[in-house]
Amino acid sequence: MWAAVPASGGPREGMLETKPQVDVAGKRLLINAVTRADGCVHAELVGTDGEVITGFERDACQAFSGDVKCAPMAWKGGEVCPCDGVQLRLILKRARLYGFAWG
Repeated sequence: MWAAVPASGGPREGMLETKPQVDVAGKRLLINAVTRADGCVHAELVGTDGEVITGFERDACQAFSGDVKCAPMAWKGGEVCPCDGVQLRLILKRARLYGFAWG
């Protein structure tokens, strides 16, 4: 088990970025996270060219807040990853991330 707590209490945001993800095309991103009442988690997908994928930007993400072990993330671009090789960028504010999976 691991936990990311880069921004669990203060007003500043923390960010995590993964290595390129394989075998994720067509799968949903599920997170295990908890936020404070005024906290949230956003996610964006970065393509192999290093640019954020259109429709999967932070601003297009439906922010997560609460305490859920298997919360699906969604964007205006859809609910499933559009391609393999993406990097996942998670932005946390007053939140703890305990894990994520593609399913």
